[in-house]
Amino acid sequence: MSGKALSEGSACRTLAKLPYFFISIVHHIGAYFDAAATSMTGQTWRPEVLVVGAGPGGAATAWALAEAGHEVLMVDRSEFPRDKTCGDGLTPMAVGTLREMGVLPEVEAAQPAHIEQVRIVSPFGLSVCVTLAEHLPSGSAYALVLPRFTFDEIMRNYAVRHGVEYAGRARIEKIYRTGDRIEMVEGITPDGPIQIRARQVVLAVGANVGLLEREGFVNRKPRMMRAARAYYRGASIPANRYDFYFDFELLPGYGWLFPTGDGRTNIGAGTLPVFWSTRRTAQSLLAGFAKRRAKEGVLAQAEQEGPVKGYPLRIDFPAQRVAGENWIMVGEATGLVNPLTGEGIDLALESGLLGATIMHENLQTGKPDHSAYQHALWQRYSPVFNGLRALRDILVNPLFMDYIVWQMSQYGYLAGRVVNISQGFELPQSIFHPLFLLQFFTPISPGLVARGISHIFSNGHRATS
Repeated sequence: MSGKALSEGSACRTLAKLPYFFISIVHHIGAYFDAAATSMTGQTWRPEVLVVGAGPGGAATAWALAEAGHEVLMVDRSEFPRDKTCGDGLTPMAVGTLREMGVLPEVEAAQPAHIEQVRIVSPFGLSVCVTLAEHLPSGSAYALVLPRFTFDEIMRNYAVRHGVEYAGRARIEKIYRTGDRIEMVEGITPDGPIQIRARQVVLAVGANVGLLEREGFVNRKPRMMRAARAYYRGASIPANRYDFYFDFELLPGYGWLFPTGDGRTNIGAGTLPVFWSTRRTAQSLLAGFAKRRAKEGVLAQAEQEGPVKGYPLRIDFPAQRVAGENWIMVGEATGLVNPLTGEGIDLALESGLLGATIMHENLQTGKPDHSAYQHALWQRYSPVFNGLRALRDILVNPLFMDYIVWQMSQYGYLAGRVVNISQGFELPQSIFHPLFLLQFFTPISPGLVARGISHIFSNGHRATS
């Protein structure tokens, strides 16, 4: 790792009025105590901006700040490349953000699965298949699936190539604040303890609630979605499709099958924290989900590769403060995970770029804090999250899921609105559009009636001819 203004040298003292002999003695005594202090406290780094966490949100923030001309140090407790337990999906919104950043060609070069369709299966087995290009905005007509082992390394390398300094295996253990200002961060590396005194700090620590709770950034236990996933090889699914299963055993959660582009399938299950949800572990829910898919034939010839891994997802936005005098939070550290789908990479990227833009503007104009970031984040996402929670609590249950899937199979407009809402392109409040309400409350579509009548008459005509 280069010095680049990160190491603190010994203090230089001007003692021009003392004879050279005394100057030499003082210099050597000072050097001795400096060395002793360094051996006890470790290295001290002084970047302009410190980004804690090198996942997608942290890497996007670091990249954007470096592009704006700031000196950025990004640290992570892991050494990259590293595995990250996740569904591995990059939504159409995430694809658009990666294109905006200029990193999409590198992601595409890693040969991810291109997702052009979404299939939804209801508790009683009804299904609907939606083609994304028919409903999503132009340029956002597909999703990607790329294992986080590969994707996160692409993002980290992209940030480093654009001027970000990086230190891996640096575990942050303590954050010192004076009032609302972060003065210093302490951590441990393989080379010993470190102190980081940065002018600005970005906390992109994901679901690492322990650190945030210890340091007073989270004042109550956040709500979590429980999920687990495993990789399988040999699953019988199309290579261009997301499959979502709303099994009775999983509601108000769901199970998924996502092809990863390398011959494997990311198979997972998650459940949401509502009062009537199951108390079984995510790992046991995944085991049951995989058995049901094997019985149906989808996983009959598939073999599991590697272990089942469980993970929590923070879905409590906007429950906590996300900005202060010289610090901001981005991504899952703010609770920005879709409370309906459990997707968070797209929101991590977006919040990271927004945070970097506002931090840069504040530094340029000399604003005393980053409250503008908090206001912008709440204004943009609070209506979305509140609406998604309401839809989830009302509709994602055994009473409505089959009806919703049935209606989506009949009405293209309704299906398009559901897809756009779930992917973040429309506010959930758009369900109050008159056409949506008309289609939702019309169980039998005129088109279905017309096709049924036509089928009866055509059969009758063949019988009499």
